[in-house]
Amino acid sequence: MRTTIHGLSTALSLALFSAVSAAQQDGSASIVTVDPRVRLQYATFDPLAELPQVPAALHSAQDVHLWIVQFHQAPLDRDRELVRATGAAIAGFLPTHCHLVRMDAAMVPAVSRIPAVRWVGAYEPAYRLEPFLLLEQQAGGPVPTRRYNMVMTDKRADKQALERKIVQLGGVVFDR
Repeated sequence: MRTTIHGLSTALSLALFSAVSAAQQDGSASIVTVDPRVRLQYATFDPLAELPQVPAALHSAQDVHLWIVQFHQAPLDRDRELVRATGAAIAGFLPTHCHLVRMDAAMVPAVSRIPAVRWVGAYEPAYRLEPFLLLEQQAGGPVPTRRYNMVMTDKRADKQALERKIVQLGGVVFDR
């Protein structure tokens, strides 16, 4: 009798595993993110519950081109292809189940409608700064003269525009 129960339990386990695998392959079932928080150095937050407070000076401008796209689970190649099909370009990844995506604001609704996408939000300038720079900005007063390391997505026009702004502010650009 013990063998029969073991055999029955193994058969049920295999049947359940097969049904779940088949459902996931045809897209009829989805896996919900266990921890839906976006993890940034600036803050860890569930964007559907509440966004972190960002100082007005460090908010995205109307012409924002970098967005965080959070997926319900680890994105698959087909999920990334659907994002690219909207005209958006994937520029990098962020924890957890997020990609940094270059797109115009007009593309956000199309990306948001992709079934695998949980949330799309601006990649605020505040999210990108080192903690000591945030503290200096919040303290007010003059910003010290020093070398800064700036990481850019791979778009030459953006790099050139940033270089022009730095020079206009009296800065010097090294190691282009």
